[in-house]
Amino acid sequence: MAASTADPARAVEQVKDALDREPGADPTLRWQALWMLADLNTPDHGDLLNCLVALAEEVGQPVLRAQALARLARYLRTTGDAERAYDIAQSALPLMPDVSPADQASILLALVSIETETGRFSAAAQHSGELQDLLPHLPVKLRVETLWTTAVERSYQGHFTESAQALSQAIKLLNSGDDLHTWMRLRLAASRLYLMNPPEGLDSAGLLLGEAEAAVALIGLPRHRSELGSLKARHAFLQGDYETAAALCREVQPHIDDLAFRDRMRHCSLELQLRLLNGDATAATELEQLATQARQSGNFELSSEIWKDLATARASAAKIEHAE
Repeated sequence: MAASTADPARAVEQVKDALDREPGADPTLRWQALWMLADLNTPDHGDLLNCLVALAEEVGQPVLRAQALARLARYLRTTGDAERAYDIAQSALPLMPDVSPADQASILLALVSIETETGRFSAAAQHSGELQDLLPHLPVKLRVETLWTTAVERSYQGHFTESAQALSQAIKLLNSGDDLHTWMRLRLAASRLYLMNPPEGLDSAGLLLGEAEAAVALIGLPRHRSELGSLKARHAFLQGDYETAAALCREVQPHIDDLAFRDRMRHCSLELQLRLLNGDATAATELEQLATQARQSGNFELSSEIWKDLATARASAAKIEHAE
């Protein structure tokens, strides 16, 4: 079974056609072919991952099941389907004793992120502790991802000092020459966390965004460019530079669908806050609707974050109106 990866969509179609022609092909080989194509992130990525899970169940190998379930859970989380993502990640937990430390970490990384974002803080702290126990047994890339996932979990619970310590460890672990893609993603993720803790985190966020910008220009995909632009807009906004923030938002807006669900929601919140500060009273209602949408999707912490954005923007708008 062979397929060209020059055209990702065509490659997927070629493999699907081959699978249709060979229904009796070895399920393990079929799984491996689809696993490689999953890296291409085509429009039907979710269907591909669901197929991987089904094939893994057919094969019955714990390793294949664990890898497929963890990957599907991460995908569902990025699309905003938090509750299904949680159920999928939970279903992988019984496989932990039968897989390697790296595969255990992949399961826990997905689970901790989802638990944190859905407000299951006690479970997130417990599983984050289990991740820490795995650290000595993990390759560098997974150690970095473990530390930044820990940083997110600590930050959401208000432990910003511990979050910053975990981020610092992660940043020191990886050189740009080792894995530039992960190096870039880490700086984008770290700057997002620092922006959650203004004003203390603004200087660190600015430095990291500057470092990430060079890497994004070199190897970044459209989603990385949109992510960088959105984070720079939030940084400018938190510094009180509303004009720059608005200009950056306008640059990102045509490409907003490149962003993952949570980043897209945050960017919409930022645009609405700017409108509210500019005297558009309808923006408050739209922010309320956005917060409700986040809650209905199971992203309870994101919903809370948007409600806080609304309260802060209303207070700032009242000050501006009073000053005038």
